Amino acid sequence: MGPGIDPCPRVKPRAPPADDSGMERDHAGPWEPPGPRTAGLRFGGLREAVAVAYLYLAYEVVRGQVTGSARIAYQNARHLVSIERFLGVDIEQRFQQLFVHTDWLMGVLAVWYGVVYFVAPFATLVVLYRMAPGRYVQMRNALFIMLGIAVLACWVVPMTPPRLMPHSYGFESTSASSLSLERSVRSSLGGKVAPTKSNFDQYGNAYAALPSVHVATALWVATALWPLVRRRRRRILLALYPASMVFCVLVTANHWVLDAAASAAVVAIAVNTSRALSLAQGARARPSTLPG
Repeated sequence: MGPGIDPCPRVKPRAPPADDSGMERDHAGPWEPPGPRTAGLRFGGLREAVAVAYLYLAYEVVRGQVTGSARIAYQNARHLVSIERFLGVDIEQRFQQLFVHTDWLMGVLAVWYGVVYFVAPFATLVVLYRMAPGRYVQMRNALFIMLGIAVLACWVVPMTPPRLMPHSYGFESTSASSLSLERSVRSSLGGKVAPTKSNFDQYGNAYAALPSVHVATALWVATALWPLVRRRRRRILLALYPASMVFCVLVTANHWVLDAAASAAVVAIAVNTSRALSLAQGARARPSTLPG
């Protein structure tokens, strides 16, 4: 054997194949959450839609059952106003007066508050179910965790919205002219269109202002769709949706500024809780996927 010849040549390990972007793929990779269990079933999408609808109706029923005392809700609202004044963010009444007499804008906000709010989360769930099944499960769970926190909050801290405050606060109620799919459903089932003392509960919990579920849902929609939206312009439009809902709830006097701020905290808690549950599921599933 000649000099300089290695009797035991070393074979250089092959690098993992690269994907279309030129990045090496790690076959182990991070664990990806599974899609919904209904995905492999016949009429799975329909079954999933029915289950989500029933969960949402359960939320509505429970939310209506935990309506707090009007006196306590008013006291809590006064305390909230004091906090806002201390922080310098008590802008609701002045902000509403800038727009409330613009009829066409109030018409748009009526649709935004009563219809878009209701349609947007369900449309988002459909998109996620079809395009990102694993993310669908995480964000669906986050949505109902968020709604559960909202119910708990309005039970523990009932809050009078600005539109139901005494006239001395200077707010103008716009609820009589607003559109609502929920109200339309109740009306078709025999409920009265205009609320009276005897059927006031047909509109749900009037003192569930904290947090704003409208703002929380809009933030949830933006968070859920953000990874799927790549183009900059579309991301800007997506980010404007929760901003527009904050604008809407303030002009219609349905929520306080701090209600909207609390909504962001609720969404953050719900999304991170759902993600943690998903990672815990992945940690349990990971050992079973390793070779023996």
